[in-house]
Amino acid sequence: MDSLILREIETQLAMDTDLLLRMLGAEQALGATPGTSRDGRVILENAKRKLRDQICADTKVHTVHKATENSRVLLVAAVLDCIAGAVTGVSPITIAVLLVKEGLETLCKEAWANGN
Repeated sequence: MDSLILREIETQLAMDTDLLLRMLGAEQALGATPGTSRDGRVILENAKRKLRDQICADTKVHTVHKATENSRVLLVAAVLDCIAGAVTGVSPITIAVLLVKEGLETLCKEAWANGN
């Protein structure tokens, strides 16, 4: 996993829950208004209802949970992969690996040529 993503996971794991909930609320509002922890709690509870079955049935999440009791970073990464897979229908890790193997230079040729 990318070191920037790992650092972000570690940073957020160290944050106060109330701050994380406010951040979540602000994301939903697209930063237009400051988020409240109540807004974030509603978003989190909705996400839990939608994703509980996928997360709890995911063998990778369960295996990581059992094997890495002290590594919340690895557990967050496993849950992240599961959530993204639930949204897209496939594992984002596999898609990312295939994209990199095939060459981002080809995939992003136009965008990178235009300075994006």
